[in-house]
Amino acid sequence: MSEASIYIPNAFTPNGDGRNDCFSVLNTANFKDYYFAIYNRWGQRVFEADNPDDCWDGNFNNQRVESSTYYYFLKGETQCGKIFLKGDITVIY
Repeated sequence: MSEASIYIPNAFTPNGDGRNDCFSVLNTANFKDYYFAIYNRWGQRVFEADNPDDCWDGNFNNQRVESSTYYYFLKGETQCGKIFLKGDITVIY
């Protein structure tokens, strides 16, 4: 699998304007196994998904999260092999 088949943005703006309101892994990979999680700076998981089509709307416990940096973890497998990616994203309002 080429790295070009998976793109993880580094910021999003869940401000309800209809543009860039939901954060997700953008990919063309055919996942056999998929796990994606986002954590706040205290290590609390604010989002997790086992479906590559799911996205995070910037809410946690039915409340909008603060503008800040969050950290993601992607673990998966495609027919080309295993994937492990981690990094950070910024929520901007």
